[in-house]
Amino acid sequence: MRIIVNSDILYTGKLTKLPHHLQQFAEECGKTGAIIVLPRTTVLEVEKRQRDLMNKSMAEVESAYETLQDAGVQFERREVTELFDLPDIVELFRSCGATVEVEEPTLEDFIDAHRRACLHLSPQAAETKSDEMRDLVIWAMALRIAKSDKGATLLSRDEVHTHNRGDTEALAAGLVRVKSVDDMQEIMGVESPGGQLARSLLEPIWNDLRSAGLPLSATVDLRKIDNRVFTMGEASIEQAGFDFKANAESGGVLAAHIEIATKNHTITEALLQEITLDGAPWRDGTLKVLPNKPAPKDVLNVNQLLDNEQLDALREVLGG
Repeated sequence: MRIIVNSDILYTGKLTKLPHHLQQFAEECGKTGAIIVLPRTTVLEVEKRQRDLMNKSMAEVESAYETLQDAGVQFERREVTELFDLPDIVELFRSCGATVEVEEPTLEDFIDAHRRACLHLSPQAAETKSDEMRDLVIWAMALRIAKSDKGATLLSRDEVHTHNRGDTEALAAGLVRVKSVDDMQEIMGVESPGGQLARSLLEPIWNDLRSAGLPLSATVDLRKIDNRVFTMGEASIEQAGFDFKANAESGGVLAAHIEIATKNHTITEALLQEITLDGAPWRDGTLKVLPNKPAPKDVLNVNQLLDNEQLDALREVLGG
């Protein structure tokens, strides 16, 4: 499997090494044989971002030199160009065991993207005022790779790549679109940290849900956890919401959205909505239990709960 990665997935601070979530992603790609494909446009955007950060750091060092000199402080001056190196995103991924390919856009990719931009064709919105060639070039490359390989994955948060306007083309080409490294790991069969946390919240209340009549299997037997949202309090998670699918006691599949509330390190409430059994509504589709069970220790360890990808994005919003 080849996974085409857009630059917004790699948008982070200064790269001396990969952030934890990208490092884990690279390691799992190495273990499973998945190939990371970096379009040349992605590599160039990452280089520009890193060069801007490097230039900013160099300017800060020069400013510090001037401050020290004005204050009459003795110091050893070094050329700022010797203090910083431009990181190589390709080698950073390879150092984690992943196979990486840099894909050059073909003339056909450019022609296709140019046609879409000029005529405002899908996956762009027809009324868009922007002709974003870069995103359309990556779209053309992803479709080409998927057709050639009889399937591929595009890892991108960009609306042009993820909107349902592109559903028909993506389906025809065998292109799967994923918005986060977390979701990509789920597709690869690796339970992500967010998935592990959701599971750990379900396990203590599983029997409470069964006792309330929910036809779940006797043991915690989950098929999928999706759309996870965790709300942090001062020291732990206070609210967790996610969709899940699990094996039912009848052998079928039970699906639901669940909201779990905790207080004073205790799971106080679980509200299930949109409950279905084998695709059909189960009863009125809702269930509420008050388990009063101790929350798992993972919920209390804030440092282990932070999703690195979301945390990196938050740092960018807050200016580092």
